[in-house]
Order: sequence, then structure tokens, then C-alpha cells
Amino acid sequence: MTDYVDDCVWACGDLTPARRAALKHDLVTRIGRDKRRYRRHVATAVGVAAVAAAATVAAMLRFTPAATASWSAVPRPLSIGFDDPMVQQCLAGLPAWPSELVGRAQLVPMVAEKRGTSRAALLGGGDSQAICIAVDKSRTGGRTLSPALPAGTEISVAGNGGSTDTDSGDRYVYGRVAPRVVTVSIVTTTGLHVTASVAHGSYVAWWPGGAAPATLTAEDVNGQLIARISPTSR
Repeated sequence: MTDYVDDCVWACGDLTPARRAALKHDLVTRIGRDKRRYRRHVATAVGVAAVAAAATVAAMLRFTPAATASWSAVPRPLSIGFDDPMVQQCLAGLPAWPSELVGRAQLVPMVAEKRGTSRAALLGGGDSQAICIAVDKSRTGGRTLSPALPAGTEISVAGNGGSTDTDSGDRYVYGRVAPRVVTVSIVTTTGLHVTASVAHGSYVAWWPGGAAPATLTAEDVNGQLIARISPTSR
């Protein structure tokens, strides 16, 4: 820029040396000021872009679903015994009365599963069932009456509870199934699909958050629909 100005402006012969020096000083000053202004604009634009990018990342992080390392929609079967610490701690915390609400039978493990790093078991016996859930930092348990299936019934809901908080806690559903039921699938009120664990005429499933079970579907060994029910939500 200064070379071009030297050639076209202050090389003019009709200007006095003092006038040419003054013009050169003014132009160089203006050029320097314009360069500084340009650099500030560029820095501001880069800063705005960086802030926008950071805001986008923050928004992505803020609205990313909760980590699922400790839970999975499809469970893995788990072998568990009556003397397992989770079962014993669960039994110790379950209500034993009133019997007309929770039953009288002694409970033993019926179904056990693992979802991610979390474990759960469904206990059963005679007229009642109970659920035990052990996640990374907490434990959940509950017991309800669970009578035998009436004739012609393929699936029942004995337990439908847990947290109703959308940001914390867990929901669960469990009950009994007819012998020909091998698969039970749950769709929650938020559209989450969860596969239950099924064994010994019982099923159990649980998931993070407060969404209630909207529909339960029971299928046979060939994947044929046997029953679909909509439990009462709360």
C-alpha cells in the first residue's frame, strides 16, 4: 500500500517537499487506523463465531439424552440367588404389612436381569411379587399383591410404579404371564421401547425417568401377538 502511494501521490512534482511529507504522514496515519479497525472487526467476528460455536456445543450437551451406560432397553439374563446381597437388602427394606396389600407369602427370586451396569430382580411367592432395582448410587424396592392369572388371561400388571419425576428416579412394571408368553414389550408414554425379562410365569422391566407404561404387548415363541394391554397410568 505505501509503495503504491509513493508512486502515485507524493512523487507528484507540483507539490512542495513539506506538502508531500504532510500528505504522506496523513495517509500513513489513516491507513494504520483503517488496519487497526479492520483487525478489530475481524477479531470481533471471530469472537462472535467462537461464542456461537460454544453456545451450539453447550446446547448439544444440554439437550443430549442422559448417559445410558448404566441402563439398556434390552436386558441380559442374570443368575441370582436368595442369598445375593441385593436380594437380602431389598427384602430387609420391603414392607411386611398390611398383608392385605402386600401379601403373606415368602418371596424368592423369580426373574433377574442386568441393564447396562444396573441389576434388578423380581421376587415372587404365592399371592405377591416384589421388585428390587440396584443402580449405581441407589436402590429401589416395592411389593404388591399379585394373584394367579384368571383363566383366559395372558398377562397381568401387579406393579406399576416408581418415580414420576421426569429428571430423576426410575419407573417399573411387573406382573404375571401365561406359560405361552415368552416376550413382553413395553412402550412408555414418551415412546420409549423397553423389553421385559420373562421367566417362571413372571415378567419385569424398568427404565430411568418418570414416563409411565402406555402399552404392554405379549408375544409367543413365534413372535405372534397374544395380548396387548394398557395399564392404568399415574
